[in-house]
Amino acid sequence: SVAGLGIVPAREKLETKWGRTFLQKPSHKSVEKLKIIRELSPFPYSKRAPRADVCFTEECLDASLQLLESINFSVNPCDDFFEYSCGKWITDNPIPPSSVRWGQFDILRQEVNNVTQGILTSPPESSDFKPVLQVKDFYSQCIDTGAMEREGLAHVIAILTIAGGWPSITPTWSPAGFDLISVVAQARREFLDYILATVYVTIDMRNTTRSVVY
Repeated sequence: SVAGLGIVPAREKLETKWGRTFLQKPSHKSVEKLKIIRELSPFPYSKRAPRADVCFTEECLDASLQLLESINFSVNPCDDFFEYSCGKWITDNPIPPSSVRWGQFDILRQEVNNVTQGILTSPPESSDFKPVLQVKDFYSQCIDTGAMEREGLAHVIAILTIAGGWPSITPTWSPAGFDLISVVAQARREFLDYILATVYVTIDMRNTTRSVVY
């Protein structure tokens, strides 16, 4: 952590040191983050200038902040190291009602999903690669509920009719020549999903203390 590193009384000297080390002047945000780190840290500061081999980039400062904000300094690490190192993070990050677990990877997955959705919902750009344009178009169709309502089941019925029809939606359906496996396979190829209901037991997303049949 950069929390216990030395400080230089004048900000100009500190920025000069960083500039010489990283070939660029640190942003005002970086300086402010370092102040917060030093306020959170229980470690004494050294009066020496910052070492040249210590990272002061935005990412490193964020990592230091995250670590310090996770530690429960009220606990003796020799008595309960887990509570010392993770206690505050657990208190500050309760498991959401819709989840059965919650950790750094879950937060990362949520952030990735948010970024991905932002990309998918952004207007097509001339600089987008062809696969990106295709995925954006595919996603826009998936969320176009108005078009789905207008089309109804016409496309589904057309696919099932080609594959032999379906008893409840094909008036002229006959068991002769009907092959369930062929119908399911054809629908799977067209829709990339199962057309028959699947049944499984899993955690109730509305009440994570119980399991339900879906």
